[in-house]
Amino acid sequence: MSRRFPAKVLATVAALATAGLAAVGLGAAPAYAADPEFTLGGPSGVVLRPYPNPTGGTRHAETVDFTVLNPSTDAAGAFPGAYTVTFDLAGLAHVADVTFDRVAGGPECTLTGTTGVCTGTGVGPGRSTVARLKITAAEDSQPSYSGTLKVSGAAQGATFTPFSTKVTVGAADLVMRPLNLKSGMKPGETQPAAVAFANKGTVPADGVRLTLRPTHGLQIRERFSNCEYREAELDDIHSLPMAGYSAMTCTFPGLYEPGAVYVLSEPLTLKAAGHAYREHFVYSIVEHTPAHSASSQGTGRALTLTKRTAAPLAEDLEPSDNERDETIQVRNTADFTVYGADVARPAVGEKVKAEIGFRNKGPAWIGNQRTDESAGVVDVTVPEGAKVTGKPAECDAVSASGEPLTNPLGAPRYLCPLASIVREDADKPLPFELTIEKVVKGAAGTVTVRGALPAKPELPFDPDATNNTAKILLNGKGDTAPSPTPSPTPTATPSGTATTSGTSGTAGTTTTTTSVTTQGALASTGTSVALAAAGTLLALAAGAIVIAVSRRRASR
Repeated sequence: MSRRFPAKVLATVAALATAGLAAVGLGAAPAYAADPEFTLGGPSGVVLRPYPNPTGGTRHAETVDFTVLNPSTDAAGAFPGAYTVTFDLAGLAHVADVTFDRVAGGPECTLTGTTGVCTGTGVGPGRSTVARLKITAAEDSQPSYSGTLKVSGAAQGATFTPFSTKVTVGAADLVMRPLNLKSGMKPGETQPAAVAFANKGTVPADGVRLTLRPTHGLQIRERFSNCEYREAELDDIHSLPMAGYSAMTCTFPGLYEPGAVYVLSEPLTLKAAGHAYREHFVYSIVEHTPAHSASSQGTGRALTLTKRTAAPLAEDLEPSDNERDETIQVRNTADFTVYGADVARPAVGEKVKAEIGFRNKGPAWIGNQRTDESAGVVDVTVPEGAKVTGKPAECDAVSASGEPLTNPLGAPRYLCPLASIVREDADKPLPFELTIEKVVKGAAGTVTVRGALPAKPELPFDPDATNNTAKILLNGKGDTAPSPTPSPTPTATPSGTATTSGTSGTAGTTTTTTSVTTQGALASTGTSVALAAAGTLLALAAGAIVIAVSRRRASR
């Protein structure tokens, strides 16, 4: 005789059994991660040189890579399975011919008719190349013909986001004509800049944008209503791609025909400012696009372009020749100086401020924005009996021989590199806090500005080396020791042919606690003045390591 259990009891038993199986991993359906999604990519557009080549040369192929992006950032996200990438070339009929080029370690690719297929196994994390195509203009193509190349992918257990790009035969190729500007200008002198460009492409340019970028010491005198102007930025130099350059950007609507040359209706006037030294002038032309930064609008008459004689067609379409860059050396000098400090009779244990610094007395500014090299370095040694307990952020601790030290305080010497751009009126203090450990009669340290390269300590733009060194005195007024005589340095000759001398002074005679712009310092605790002044080539070479590391964060 069988016994019947109530339905409620059976339901409870079933629920308990299911829960038990789930607890030990049995009975529940397996959970799978979502299929990975990969993104196909390539160039935003492809421009082909026309067929036949305008200059009669061979057909030129554009080599283009197509990629796949696996968003994973580690090896665990690699996809191990097989995949297929398909290229639909039907849209390129009468526009372009396509062949595959081998990619080392990449998938195998074949081309049948208007379809290309690449098969491979494994998609690693990040971006990788799945195919390399060589694309040339079709024999029956014409300039301005265009078509779309489509790319798709497939794999079991993964999805692909498709990609497409436009392929065009021919384009405008705007080329700036070199100005061949005169170097050796004098401050205040002007010269004309007859800006001209040619369209050496195969189709008209639909509007153009002309950008002129002179450095801080060059000025464009004219202002035009269809141009925008931006002043040079000299302070936040490391956050800007064109620091030290002003900009004049002018737009010109209309069609600019292939094979024609266009010149400004009137030449611009470039003036060398009173603070000019080594200047650069960058000028470029592109098809009209919106300006990249807000600038002040000119209020004068409109600047226009005039069409001139025809130009031969270029061998290729190259954006690299849209820009020119010229250097203008101005016959000028800059007088880099330093100032020291005189602390009156400090006592043992006392903390004192040595308000030393650097200044540029001009008249020229110095700009190394091309290379980003420091314009110089201020070398400071600490007086005997004193210990550095506070320093400027831009100054790095080194040993007496110039080796970098890990402890930023208490070093015998400090290097403070100048920035790559030094204004013509640069004036900045470099205050050091000194704790007096021992009173030493006649104790003196030195502050010296010199070249950033150890093998070239001279400043080629500075004709007056007598004010490149000053003292830090701790022995009180009336008990000062004479400044060491600076090593003779070559007299700077302003670039060009003229020779100009700056105002000379006696090194170390400045004893002040007033703040002044400076760039660097060396500190030496318990080191004699003679050791600090000697500065052997070995010490300079070691100091160069610190300068190279620190110069980008130096302030002017």
